[in-house]
Amino acid sequence: MTTYDDIQIYINHTCDLACPGCITFNNLNWGHHFNFKDLEFELNKWPQKVKFKEVFLLGGEPLLHPELKQWMEWVETAWPESIKHITTNGRHIHKLDKLYPNWDEKWHLEISTHSKDDYDIAKSYINKKWADVSIETINHPEAVDAYKKHVIKKENKFKAILSESWDFYNIHENLIITDNNFISWKKLNDPQEQWNKCPGKKCKYLLNGKLYQCPLQAIFPHLAKEFAIDDKYKQIVDQDFGCSADEFEEWNKEYYKSNSQCSLCSWSDRVNIKDDPKNKKTFVKHL
Repeated sequence: MTTYDDIQIYINHTCDLACPGCITFNNLNWGHHFNFKDLEFELNKWPQKVKFKEVFLLGGEPLLHPELKQWMEWVETAWPESIKHITTNGRHIHKLDKLYPNWDEKWHLEISTHSKDDYDIAKSYINKKWADVSIETINHPEAVDAYKKHVIKKENKFKAILSESWDFYNIHENLIITDNNFISWKKLNDPQEQWNKCPGKKCKYLLNGKLYQCPLQAIFPHLAKEFAIDDKYKQIVDQDFGCSADEFEEWNKEYYKSNSQCSLCSWSDRVNIKDDPKNKKTFVKHL
């Protein structure tokens, strides 16, 4: 059986923030929760195909998903030996204690705060949840999402990572919204060059029952179904490079390489969220 380092399980297009440069396009005007029951048959094939050292539940904002507990319980059954994380912006972590008492016996938090106020709120929760924690600060200038991360431990057991995520890569610097509210791009970049630069090309994503090499390739087919795309780029965005569990063996032999969708990326500049990120969603024409 194949073993990967980690898997990101994407469970919703719903987020209460609209951060510019959001890698999963949750700054756009869409909102959707993936229904577990609709995907259960396909999802249950994956534990027979592949193992992961670490599993992350994310969105969107996973703590806004009404079926979050069901997703958590499925992960626990599917990969009981994996280290398990919930990736969140930190604004709703208080919900976990009511939703799933003693959740922290099996799960950890990966908190990406997008403003100093949110950071303070998350840190306050941590101090109340786990008294006498130790905090190790790591400066990580090459990280995709944050320059500075704080590792939270209780009695030497890892509990959470609290990140100062108001500086991160603006992967969509090349993306524009046209006057008629279509999604478009300024240009096509060299796909191999972008793939070589990409820090996310090993970030496996499981979305809608299918496995993808990276977050962008997972999101693009859904973007094409939901929004109006400039005809010049629609064929590229519409491609689906993921695989079902039944297709995994063949996909696994050749997935790790650049493809046409890499030409839409722009791994060069960081975006800075200077103030409160509660900015409005960017309006794009729906299909």
